[in-house]
Amino acid sequence: HVLRQGMERSVRAMADAAVDMERCLPWAPELAKLIHDYAGGKRLALLTALLEHPAADLPALARSVQVMCAVCVHPKLLKWLLAQPGVDASARLYRDEDGQREEMGSLLFHSVEFFEDRADVLKVLYAAGARSVLMSHMPAAMRLDRTLCGYRDADTPAELVAAGIDLDQHIWSGEYPILRLCLRNYTDTQRELQLIAELMDMGASVHYWMDPETFQVEVLEQIFSAYWQENEFENEEGICLDEGRATGIVSVFNRLLDRGLEANIGVSFGASDVTERNPVEMYYEGSLIGAIACVLCSRGSRLRRLCLPLVEQLLAHGADPQAIGHLCRVDPNGRRCRKILVDSDELATGAPWSEPSSILSFLRQRNAEDFDEIDAAVIAAMTRKALAHTH
Repeated sequence: HVLRQGMERSVRAMADAAVDMERCLPWAPELAKLIHDYAGGKRLALLTALLEHPAADLPALARSVQVMCAVCVHPKLLKWLLAQPGVDASARLYRDEDGQREEMGSLLFHSVEFFEDRADVLKVLYAAGARSVLMSHMPAAMRLDRTLCGYRDADTPAELVAAGIDLDQHIWSGEYPILRLCLRNYTDTQRELQLIAELMDMGASVHYWMDPETFQVEVLEQIFSAYWQENEFENEEGICLDEGRATGIVSVFNRLLDRGLEANIGVSFGASDVTERNPVEMYYEGSLIGAIACVLCSRGSRLRRLCLPLVEQLLAHGADPQAIGHLCRVDPNGRRCRKILVDSDELATGAPWSEPSSILSFLRQRNAEDFDEIDAAVIAAMTRKALAHTH
């Protein structure tokens, strides 16, 4: 009944009824998963009863993905299981799906996806002499997926290329290639930024980001909004942009520019200040350099340290320091637009630009009224570029 219904009440009733586990052994992997999912506080007692039954084939059960995922929740039970005769801590696991048995790697090889590399579980595995044993066969898409997710012993981009794997093949049901997925699923880790840079260096295509709309949605919005979405990160103040992350973001933009991104690419988006209880929503339209200097990395932003290096990169790749930008309360054309959550004094003060104007002119005027050291450095860099154009 439990296996047919798979219901929480049925699973917990097993403990109360003192069910003879011998009758369940033919379906032990399925039962272990149900216990893991539904047994709650009785999970350990039920798993222990299942595994300690004299008729249980422990070497076989210790190779089941369902059993081992359930057991890893209880390190003491895992330690006991790995110490039983015939159980190999480094054995390849298997998973049954749709009547087919799929061979996996060892438990340690799947440590990230099966138990999130928990230190207490790793301690038990290392004490038992467990090794990370790869799957005997991994399709290219699976190797790409492991690289994307940062799983244990995943290939580096250089290793993927050396193995003849096409970095531009689509993964995850054929949706997108690995590089595009890196930013579409960006969660702001230094590992992701390093992976993006390495994929670009190994020749992964970036042609789709040359389109202004795709660049804005998949690069600009992902990188500059990820810090503030729903405040679900390190604390209510958002993620601290440390030096490693800042360097990684600048590196990604530099590589994109080197690969052909137009430095004068135009962007348009709604912007609201995530730090305000009732934020003023503004609309920016104009050059990317203006969006960086005056909205996304402007005064008061926790991304402020990105402002000067990104502006310098754009200028070095041909961005026009006299490019036009416009920040206003609503889209003057009445269009619905995509939004980027920021934390910017420009939005908090609710001071829009009265009309489209040169980014350099706006920065000069504002800095004359209220001096800012970073703005002064940005103005100096843009001024040098403007003077170079006139000679």
